[in-house]
Amino acid sequence: MAILAGVGVAVAGAAVWGVVAYLVRYQFSLLAVMIGLAVGMVMAWVRPGDRSLAVPGAIVAVAGCALGSLAAEVLIALGHSIPVTVLLGDVGPIVRAYPSTVGWLGFLFWALAACVGFRVLAGAGGWWRSREASVQEMEMAGTDVAGPADLGTS
Repeated sequence: MAILAGVGVAVAGAAVWGVVAYLVRYQFSLLAVMIGLAVGMVMAWVRPGDRSLAVPGAIVAVAGCALGSLAAEVLIALGHSIPVTVLLGDVGPIVRAYPSTVGWLGFLFWALAACVGFRVLAGAGGWWRSREASVQEMEMAGTDVAGPADLGTS
């Protein structure tokens, strides 16, 4: 269920990426990192603490980035009055232009998206984790946990 939720977020993020690129005529690679973060967070929300989702989360994040770049390319081609039938009939030009359209910076941001999605799901910590989850992990490790109510009492 968590992977399915991650795929849903990746597809939604790809659609947003495509529409933004179409509207401003520029691909914002920073959206890749946002997709990675969103995928990681929703998968961690559906199955909290399941570190086995880290690699699938990274893969889903990169797939969402690839789909976002492809959606941007297709929408921009449609904006140049290229009919859908031509695009569906011969995908060769889009496939050939894809690597140069994404560029090395785009691929770098895809890698960052994978890292962000992986780290969120691998439990690297941070603002997205609740205090209760952190306290539970510390208690399981045998660490003494002092909360605000425990401070100053003997």
